[in-house]
Amino acid sequence: MSAAGRLAWGVGRLVLVAGVAAGAVRVAETTSWSADLSTATRSTTTGTSQTTVREAELICPGRELTGIPGVRDVATPGRVTAAAPPAATVTPLLGRPPGAGTLHVGALSAGASTGSAPSPSSVSAGLPASGAVAVGATKGLAPGLVATQEWSTTGTSLRGLVTASCLAPTDDAWLVGGAGAPGRQERLVLANPGANVVTADVALIGASGPVRSPNGTGVVVPAHGRTTILLDALSSTEKSPVAHVTTRGGLVYAALADTWLDGSVPAGADDVTPTAAPGRTVVIPAVALAGQGRLRVAVTGSHEAVVQVRTLSASGGAPLPKGGVATVAGHSVAEFDLSGVPAGTYAVQVTSDEPVVAGAVVFRRSGSGVGDFAWSAAAEPVGVLAGTTFPATSGRPPSRTLGLVSSGATATVAVTVVAKDGRASTRAVGIGEDSTASLALPSGVRAIWVHRTAGTGAVRGAVVSTVPASGSPLISVVGLAPAPLTAASTAVVPLP
Repeated sequence: MSAAGRLAWGVGRLVLVAGVAAGAVRVAETTSWSADLSTATRSTTTGTSQTTVREAELICPGRELTGIPGVRDVATPGRVTAAAPPAATVTPLLGRPPGAGTLHVGALSAGASTGSAPSPSSVSAGLPASGAVAVGATKGLAPGLVATQEWSTTGTSLRGLVTASCLAPTDDAWLVGGAGAPGRQERLVLANPGANVVTADVALIGASGPVRSPNGTGVVVPAHGRTTILLDALSSTEKSPVAHVTTRGGLVYAALADTWLDGSVPAGADDVTPTAAPGRTVVIPAVALAGQGRLRVAVTGSHEAVVQVRTLSASGGAPLPKGGVATVAGHSVAEFDLSGVPAGTYAVQVTSDEPVVAGAVVFRRSGSGVGDFAWSAAAEPVGVLAGTTFPATSGRPPSRTLGLVSSGATATVAVTVVAKDGRASTRAVGIGEDSTASLALPSGVRAIWVHRTAGTGAVRGAVVSTVPASGSPLISVVGLAPAPLTAASTAVVPLP
């Protein structure tokens, strides 16, 4: 990104952050000052209001399988696509047309964009040779910004369809993914878009409780840089890891790259992005079951929890065929077998008397042949607007289906779809209480946005993508990312 387009995340610059779910776009330059600082000795805050987002930045992991000294780099020919919603979608929500703006996609460390668009509402670029990717938007293209990274391969040692949301950095992230099977490797990617070094602490919990290791303490992430570590450095044997990333001195983007080489057979790959914040009710919006599947739940506090699990479909909720209730010790992980659930795409609801985080994994593999797997994270409810993009990768385009779920009450949403030719269309989708709805997306779809238009249900969504391939299909799931339109603005004036 250009120097003018880059937004500082460093200490010493005043920024205001949109008060939305984890992954919210960072917003700058929304504070109004009217004091003469050369003479004023006192000031007061006169109130807050909502101001349209004028600048936004998201971070993508980049080539996840590179950048660890002593570990072989693996090239992944992926792309990042960033997009702003059509004006017809944004205008009713803002109360006015958004206007013109710019979009940029480029290497986080380069300070220059590799792809840019001065007026079109989407831009795409290939991944840099190393490091993370920064996505930026200004003026009328900043409200509702979303971006996604995707790659696929059917190589002899690596196989999978891998999709990751580009998100704003955070100081607290939970990542549910990985496993201890032979040949399984997890790389934790931490990217720092700020101008100051950030220190991250990575805590791992598993089936028997916290995993004690000094290797997760004090991980240094350089300014405008990326650090990648192997989870094996914390534990090489934990079968059900859940990682908790916290930071000091700034914010980071966090993702977990999970690959599996079963002997000499590539058995899949996927990226895990942060799950919803710990809660007593968490919902995974789309789990595409067709055989083997597992739900992983971590109790984040020190108290024992009673955890209950049920699936949600178009016909409502249903208990698991077996083992849908468990008592889980504090600071530990439990897994639930989803393999007995009939084939189909479901939402999975987890309720507990103590805060938990959750994620689910599904597998596509026959016997000991080649395969793939997909992680689905628990999601925050859609705020005013949420969405995702779909990079155009080489080969056959994936088939994509949007899965929606409404919790607690019914809801109606408007789904805006930007097709391959750039044309946008919007349709209404009704969702029953504690039920799901699905929408097949057109081939080559570029982007979608979702906002609730009626009802009070908590709406969540994710897109399941599949590609037919020899041996077994490729599969990936990406959640709808927050797409803020406004941010809180505070006016400060001098006292008499």
